[in-house]
Amino acid sequence: LREKRHLPEVADFRAFREQQVALFRTVKEPQQSLLHLPDGRTVSQTVSPHSDGGLVFSFEDVSDKLDLERSFKSLNAVQRETLDNLYEGVCVFGSDGKLKLSNPSFAAIWNLDAASLNDTMRMADFLNATRSLISDADKSSDEDWKSHVATTVAKLGSRQPSNGRIRLNNGTILDYSSVPLPDGAVLLGYLDVSDSARVEGALRQRAEALDQANRLKSEFIANVSHEIRTPLTSLIGFADVLTQESHGKLNARQMEYSTGIMDSAKGLERVINDILDLASIEAGMMSLQLDTVDVHSMLVSVLNLIKESARRKNLEVEFDCPPDIGWIVADEKRLKQVLFNLLSNAVNFTPPRGTIILASERSGDGDDAAVNFRVTDTGRGMPKAEQLDIFGAFERTGGNDQSGAGLGLSLVQRFVELHGGDVEVKSPPGKGSTVICTLPAGGSKRSDISIVTDVESA
Repeated sequence: LREKRHLPEVADFRAFREQQVALFRTVKEPQQSLLHLPDGRTVSQTVSPHSDGGLVFSFEDVSDKLDLERSFKSLNAVQRETLDNLYEGVCVFGSDGKLKLSNPSFAAIWNLDAASLNDTMRMADFLNATRSLISDADKSSDEDWKSHVATTVAKLGSRQPSNGRIRLNNGTILDYSSVPLPDGAVLLGYLDVSDSARVEGALRQRAEALDQANRLKSEFIANVSHEIRTPLTSLIGFADVLTQESHGKLNARQMEYSTGIMDSAKGLERVINDILDLASIEAGMMSLQLDTVDVHSMLVSVLNLIKESARRKNLEVEFDCPPDIGWIVADEKRLKQVLFNLLSNAVNFTPPRGTIILASERSGDGDDAAVNFRVTDTGRGMPKAEQLDIFGAFERTGGNDQSGAGLGLSLVQRFVELHGGDVEVKSPPGKGSTVICTLPAGGSKRSDISIVTDVESA
């Protein structure tokens, strides 16, 4: 056996052999020992006296068994160390209702002595030990508390997973979870979320305060705008009476002044209307009165609105739209407002003797059918960074020397998006600008639009 390396490696083989021979004289009861062989195997040797004399030697290769035990112990040690270092408090109550394991975080969360967390503790004992933390006015009496304990124990025994959030009497906020295990035990986890809950609460309060401030701002703007518009309507009416010379001829200077009053008042009226529209959209109360709109006729009517301002700047206005382009499902008033704002912006930024183009075309078929509206000018164009901001409220391109409150383009984007469309800007510096509004031709893609009372008509 030694030559075949089936015996343990020993320094003094003679003594080992004599020791084995001596077993025949000394063994009175079965003896068991482990033999570690040179090839790495471990053999369990059992020596038992035989009734007819001599000894019975039995051998079992336990190498795999020992490897499995070592792996199991190592895994248990890793799991125990991991459990002990978790921030989350964890415990397991067995099918017999007794505590099987817990970690230090569990004891710390519930202010329990680690020594008391042994296998004699039951769920009722745990609840009684933490009564000062979880008891409230509804469970102040002993009878109420006993009922609460019985209900909680029964709930855990139902083996239904659950989770939620509880607030302890010391101000700690815990997220808890209960998970039934395959062997009948129940795993309980508790995570202290006090800090994050306070941050969430503060952020929620801040968001609510911002929403309220935004609503107050919108209400204030709407109310003030209404208050301004009432006398403004009278001002426009009187200016119109003067320019119409209903009560006598005006000299040249008087006509110039009355026309200036009329133009300024109408400009102010447009700004107020834009403010009201923006307030309505921000409040989520903008309505769209959807109907079929003849695209060609609608574009012609919009062009007529800006012809005079274009003529005063000596601008050429081109129109590119086939008469048979068909219809679109839209709010005609808001769509005209979009195109009028774009054309007014083009007039404002195009130098004298420049060109403005209004074009429209249909693309796609069926549910994918869309109508594209393009407004092109020969102005100075915009750098890329400026293009990203032009649709913001109160943003104006070209610096502060341009007139207007900067609301027109913001409303363009809002109205187009309400219709389910999108806006694209192409504006290479020095080569003019093109704004493209693409709207679905049919109403199927805008079924999510809620028709509510408009702030303007309230």
